[in-house]
Amino acid sequence: MQAQHETHPEIAKLSDIRAMLTDDALLSKLLTSVPKKLPSTLSYTEEGSQYFAELCHQPEYYPAHVERRLLKTHSANIIDYVKPSQIVDLGCGSMEKTQLLIHEAIKKHNHINFVPCDIDPNIIQTGISKLNYFYGNELSIYPVQGLFEECISWSPKIDGSTLFTFMGLTYGNMTHEERDSFLRFLRTSMNGDDYFLLSVDLVKDRATMENAYQDTNGLVAKSMLESLKFLNAFYDADFLLDQFYHLAQYEPDRRCIVEYLVSRCHQSVEIPKLGLSIEIQEQERIEAEFSEKFLFEDLISDLSRWGFCPAQTYTDVDMQYAMILLHRGRQVDANALRSAA
Repeated sequence: MQAQHETHPEIAKLSDIRAMLTDDALLSKLLTSVPKKLPSTLSYTEEGSQYFAELCHQPEYYPAHVERRLLKTHSANIIDYVKPSQIVDLGCGSMEKTQLLIHEAIKKHNHINFVPCDIDPNIIQTGISKLNYFYGNELSIYPVQGLFEECISWSPKIDGSTLFTFMGLTYGNMTHEERDSFLRFLRTSMNGDDYFLLSVDLVKDRATMENAYQDTNGLVAKSMLESLKFLNAFYDADFLLDQFYHLAQYEPDRRCIVEYLVSRCHQSVEIPKLGLSIEIQEQERIEAEFSEKFLFEDLISDLSRWGFCPAQTYTDVDMQYAMILLHRGRQVDANALRSAA
């Protein structure tokens, strides 16, 4: 595997993007469930990625602003602590925040490997072009398009330590089963000198959480509609896109912001490539995405079940958001934890 230094390095494509976005059996099950649901991955199109990148600069979207401030304050400390030879950025997006870590690593160690991973090759290409411009041969880039587990397995094996980063709110978008599978795989893939930097959103007042997902420019709404646009384009569906509006609300029983697409009218929708016909009632809600918000103590307890121990924790003064630097420790038996609780 050769590092890429040219302006447009080749991206290793481990999976077909449509196959990554869709599972026909799961899609059919979700669209016929009560309530109806959509896989959140359907919104991860090129346009959806662009909407999210723009959202991160909107004043209401506090997660991006708090995370950026935390990284500006603590990147040097993180790099000093880990001394990474490589950063593997899972769900890299635009790479703007990861660049803060990269910059500190190069400043202290003159060179670092960088493995940006995402399912959108366009956003990967945009990000690595900027990084190549700034850092040149001080940065060896191995870009990869694929699912998280695929990217972890594909990452170059090195002698030094690897810092795996999982920033943004992706962890909160996973189901409990998906998180368990991810953590299990990551832990078994890590060496003793490797670290895992995880960002999560914490429970706070309802208004702050809901306002972040109802930005004045409607970028979240546009991103959610990408799911239905995808179904119309690739499954020959006939959803009436202009007859949906976006609703985001905090549901305390799930500790989640849940985002819905709500139909303004009755729709009879045909989805020929799934062999489905569905009825959508006026004001019926389709769940498009959720974002779990965490209690810090519960999160640490859950991570310890899979053998992740906190080495450093970073939070803002209002405890709105947390970044946790974790290392691989002893795995704790889940039943023992429940008994202790």
